[in-house]
Amino acid sequence: MKINKSFGQIVIEVLISIALFSLVAFSIATVLKDVISVLIGGVSKIRATYLTEEGLEGVWAILQENFDELEEGIWDLKISGGKWELSEEIEEKEGFLRKIFIEDVEELKELKKVKVELKWKNPESKKEENVSLSEYFTNLKDHVLELNSATYLRGTPPPWTGQNYTVIFSIKPKFLSQLEGAGLFASQDTSESSPSTPFLEIEFDGISSYQVKIGEKTIFIGPVEEKWSQLAVTWNGTEFKTYYNGQLQVSQILSPEEGEIEFRDYILGISSDRTVGFAGFYKNLMIFERTLNDEEIANLFSGNIPSLEGLKLFWKINEGEGNTIKDYSLSNVSGTITGLPLWEDFLTIISFEEAVNF
Repeated sequence: MKINKSFGQIVIEVLISIALFSLVAFSIATVLKDVISVLIGGVSKIRATYLTEEGLEGVWAILQENFDELEEGIWDLKISGGKWELSEEIEEKEGFLRKIFIEDVEELKELKKVKVELKWKNPESKKEENVSLSEYFTNLKDHVLELNSATYLRGTPPPWTGQNYTVIFSIKPKFLSQLEGAGLFASQDTSESSPSTPFLEIEFDGISSYQVKIGEKTIFIGPVEEKWSQLAVTWNGTEFKTYYNGQLQVSQILSPEEGEIEFRDYILGISSDRTVGFAGFYKNLMIFERTLNDEEIANLFSGNIPSLEGLKLFWKINEGEGNTIKDYSLSNVSGTITGLPLWEDFLTIISFEEAVNF
């Protein structure tokens, strides 16, 4: 039997079809809108991440050219002459605002904390979003000073009596075979007159070892090796100790007359009478008006600076040019190089332990 649809039924079916089609189309449009929104937001996030990483890479490029340009403050980057430079102009660009925060973490280690922060508004949600990255940077380029009989280093502090003291520095010999009595460090200059009080002198024994002469005594410090070594001596009023690469070598009881010395000069690279120098490369002379304990000496060797209480002198000896050495202690006793400065390029010594393994 043939069924005839009325006009009304046909209209209803058409309306239902149109409604279903509209619903499907609306759903697809809504999904597409969400997808496009996600894509736009994702692209913005990718762009922000790229700009943040670019900030760190720009700071790294500046570091490789000149670490000293990484000054504390808030910056952005610009390109000048084909190279990255820090810029004080911090402006929103294409909807993104980037800030680079540089902070001095520890001056003695030349360590910087760099944080790159980026803010932008999500183009769809209009909400502010941000991303940040942080990294620590240290100076890659450094210098060491070669000293010998013709070139040595001297500073003249206000005279002080060492009732408690620590002397510590790093040395890499240029030759294993050198003259007996070749001086590395002396607390007084005896070339013009005899000292009125006992003095301390670290020297080469002429065979195979570093030793310290204090009064009439000679005390072993450690072997002369063809690599960096950290030498240290301490006096606490009773006990005199020597350390080699952070480890205690000798502990000897001395009378106050033997252990107490007077510091009238800081002489590095030559004997106290300025006649015989120990040829080598020198770094990081530190003198304390207190006794560093075994743990502090070991930590210093590993790169952990102890409390700076009582620090009388700190010559990093990393200037790379000129005849003057800066003192990083509050005493401000600069050093003067006698002779022709012999600077050598060298990687930064982050710790004495790394220097030893160099």
